[in-house]
Amino acid sequence: MFLRELLITTGQGVEIRKVVFKNGVNIILGKQNQNNNGSTNNLGKTTLLRCIDFCLGAESLEEIYADKEFKQNNEEVKSFLTEVKPIFILKISSSFDSKDFISIKREVDLNLKTDRIKNFINGEKISNSDFKNIKLKEIFFGSDEEKPTFRELIGKFIRKNETSINQIIEYAGPYFKDSQYEKVYFFLMGLDSPGLLTNKISIEKNLKDYKTKLRNLGRNNSEVSALKQDFFLISNDLDKLKRLRDEFKIDTEHKKEEEELNKTQLSLQKIESEIASLELKKKINLERQTELKNKQVSVDTVSLKYIYDEANYFNDSLPRTLDELVRFHNIMINNQIDYLTSSIEKYTSLIEEKEKTRLEYINEYNKLLSFFGTSGSLAEYNKLNEEISQKSIKYGEITSNIETLNLYTDKINEYKGELDKINELIYSLLPNLDKNLNIFNKYFSEYASKLSGNQDKLYTLFYTKKKDIYKFLIKNFDANSGSGFKQAMVIAFDLAYMSFTNELGLIRPHFATQDKVEVIDKTNLEALFSIANNINGQLIVPVIWDKFGNDSEIEENCILKLSSTNKFFNIEKFSNLLL
Repeated sequence: MFLRELLITTGQGVEIRKVVFKNGVNIILGKQNQNNNGSTNNLGKTTLLRCIDFCLGAESLEEIYADKEFKQNNEEVKSFLTEVKPIFILKISSSFDSKDFISIKREVDLNLKTDRIKNFINGEKISNSDFKNIKLKEIFFGSDEEKPTFRELIGKFIRKNETSINQIIEYAGPYFKDSQYEKVYFFLMGLDSPGLLTNKISIEKNLKDYKTKLRNLGRNNSEVSALKQDFFLISNDLDKLKRLRDEFKIDTEHKKEEEELNKTQLSLQKIESEIASLELKKKINLERQTELKNKQVSVDTVSLKYIYDEANYFNDSLPRTLDELVRFHNIMINNQIDYLTSSIEKYTSLIEEKEKTRLEYINEYNKLLSFFGTSGSLAEYNKLNEEISQKSIKYGEITSNIETLNLYTDKINEYKGELDKINELIYSLLPNLDKNLNIFNKYFSEYASKLSGNQDKLYTLFYTKKKDIYKFLIKNFDANSGSGFKQAMVIAFDLAYMSFTNELGLIRPHFATQDKVEVIDKTNLEALFSIANNINGQLIVPVIWDKFGNDSEIEENCILKLSSTNKFFNIEKFSNLLL
């Protein structure tokens, strides 16, 4: 997909800024005014990149008026945007030859507390969730996979902050984990078997969740054996105490009360065991219900589509359409959720009833103990029963912990088994990945060598496996290189990716942005501009006049000129409108 036009208007439709993009290099030029004085800073050169990012699902307009480095807002711009209630319209197309455009529109009203941003694609209103998570990914990547998300991917194409403009691979920063980068580069390099990456992410999340549950219990798998030993010891203690109580001699005049006490205690232990069992069943059903609700996402639709397409390949007269299959699948999931909800409600009701009965037994038990406590010679018997009661509580806790740990351990082993199967599938697909990397590196090594001036030093993208994670790296790239060379290599990487997707015919963004290119050596920058103008793609960069001066090539590739009298939002021009 190519960027064709960005239009920003007021809420009343008055044009604030219009930028028409071209194929090849697109320069936003910061110039001095006509008298060759004034600063080229704070003109809004980077603002265009941020506006593109906003049109493609950035959470808010804050990046446009906020300076994260100095943690302060440009109050003039913020006030302006609040007053005019801007509308952003980004037009895109599948090629520069196409006359068919897709219009992405975002209407903003910062005066509202909620629903500040409204999204439209070709005039159709889209919810924020569908806009960012579904529609944009379908348009720019031709995929309805849930993972990796559109916002995780698009950061490689819109580089606008210190991390993204200096890091070739880890453009999203250190808080983006290796496991996330793995999915991103698998997808970008064409390893996107239906459901594969989304399923792996889902399984890894479930595995992590159950490991966290174990940690929250203060236990780990190695302590299950210790718990069983605790269970064995406390069971022995309970048996000894119960034998002592059974052998305890009570005067015949209190024989009836003793029998009632024993009967009440047995009833109490029985109902406590029943409550513990119901609580465990309820807990298992709640966790199963949560898992099913998580399955009501696109991963299942994608997997079903893959199964359906496979079946349809061998039988072109399937009695059910894919939509009918998806609806049936969702109905089955919903039926299971409804059944589990009903079961949970039933268990909750039974637990409440048994808690009431348990309370009655406890009151009766305490009443009998109180009676024995006042009977002098029976004080020892009372103490014995109190010990049994305390041990029984501990016994119940250990039993519950063992059952819970066994449940979590079984789940962990289940997800580990599923993850092993996914990793086996990925391993079987690695030859395809290697083939695509060969194509990518053909372009990357060529473009990079033009920057380094060393034809023998090959720069290539490769992967290495660490445990179950494939980590992507750049061979021969020195992380301690100067910032200018780093940024030049980032651009070379992004241009190589455009050439790669062109050769394979992948649906991908055919544009890349890069900020602060002034630090790049002029010769290298000119080489990159030459490459960009000779491939089917767009390189969008802000440049200050001082870098090139009166250069005809810059003028030819310039799509927007900004100066102290023509800043990006033209706020002075709209001063009357704001009165």
